[in-house]
Amino acid sequence: MDGKEKRSLVLRNRVLNHFNRLSASPDMTIKGTSSEIVASLMGGKPGETVGLSVDGSRTALAELLSLTAAPPFWFPIVTRPAWKW
Repeated sequence: MDGKEKRSLVLRNRVLNHFNRLSASPDMTIKGTSSEIVASLMGGKPGETVGLSVDGSRTALAELLSLTAAPPFWFPIVTRPAWKW
C-alpha cells in the first residue's frame, strides 16, 4: 500500500472484509501500491500481477482473482422489476 500501510483482506462466505491489523496466518502476502493492488483485483487474470510482489500460495491468488472482475462500465446499482399495469 502507499505509505507503507499494512492491511488484511479476509474473504469468508463470499464477503471480502479489510482490517487494519495483520492476519496471524495469511495464505498469501501481496505488496504493491494501492493502484496496482486495485487494478489486479478488479481486472486481473490468474497469473497477471504486474508490479506486485506475491509471497505465499499462488493457488490462493488465482482463487481470489477468479472471484473478482471488473464491472461493465454501465452497470445497474439498484434494480427493480418492471411494473406491469
